[in-house]
Amino acid sequence: MNGSLPAATQVDLRRQPVEDVLQRVERALDVRVDRGALVRKRRSLGGRTEQGTWVRIERRGFERIGSQGWNGAEAAAVLHGVAMPQWHRGLAWREPGEPVMWRADELELIASPSVAKGALLLEDPGLDAATLWGNALAVPALTARVHRERRADLESRDGKLMSLYFLSKIVGPHAYEEDPLLPPARQQAERLLADLRS
Repeated sequence: MNGSLPAATQVDLRRQPVEDVLQRVERALDVRVDRGALVRKRRSLGGRTEQGTWVRIERRGFERIGSQGWNGAEAAAVLHGVAMPQWHRGLAWREPGEPVMWRADELELIASPSVAKGALLLEDPGLDAATLWGNALAVPALTARVHRERRADLESRDGKLMSLYFLSKIVGPHAYEEDPLLPPARQQAERLLADLRS
């Protein structure tokens, strides 16, 4: 038996028709998603419902499920003392003819403003140095401030490795050419590789 899983066809949900998926989720969860406020990302969709909840829908290939996990919302629901939206219910199904699973979760709607919009950091949420620095790359003044204030962490070998790890998620095989973080991430990845090799 071969231990490797077949790779799923790459699909960008920002560009693909999703009405069939939305209708399936609406029927199963008995909700209606606001199409006008739908958030479309590469592998996920999200939207406010008429019932005052939030629905998140994700498409994931089998090859990514084992390494990244799958039921994070359910697993997090049992934690106590951690601020998070309440999970109400979910469903999952396999896409016929593809090594792909879909998952939809209905969650509590959080009305407070987000600390980030897409990949752009809008305010300081208090993250680890490498993550905070990497998310700030599209805002040079913020990037410089993070580097200045977290210099000791970022310039250590571990800090450089963690920064490079963060950047690999942006510039790696699933890079999105329109991502505003991509050009500075490529530049910083080259710099960090050169630093680590010297």
